[in-house]
Amino acid sequence: MDGTMASLSVRIDVGPGNDQRKVEQMLADLRQDLLEVGADAVTQAAGAPPSSAAKAGGTSLSDVLIVSLSNSAVLTSVVHLLGRWVKRGAGRKITVRSGEDLFVIDYASRETEARLVESFIEMHRND
Repeated sequence: MDGTMASLSVRIDVGPGNDQRKVEQMLADLRQDLLEVGADAVTQAAGAPPSSAAKAGGTSLSDVLIVSLSNSAVLTSVVHLLGRWVKRGAGRKITVRSGEDLFVIDYASRETEARLVESFIEMHRND
């Protein structure tokens, strides 16, 4: 990945019990946090359902962001930030896609999460 731009598709499920306004603020805060850890750009995916699109049952809202980054150090920071974000709220889940690879961050144990994060980063370190 070093020296070339890569993009991650990040589906964010904020969990139940959040209204539209709160979801929009959470996503705006997450976008800012991603930029602060070094992402080159964070945009809403074209054609993605808006954050107001509820999942079945109308209990959970989601959105898709495209995170552009240019090196593996930023990839590491982004993935760790996403993991911390998930743990800040009940029912949160993030699905990260890079090409054909898919990585889900939810309430896994710390040890399991650490192994998965390191494995994903290692796979994409030299993309």
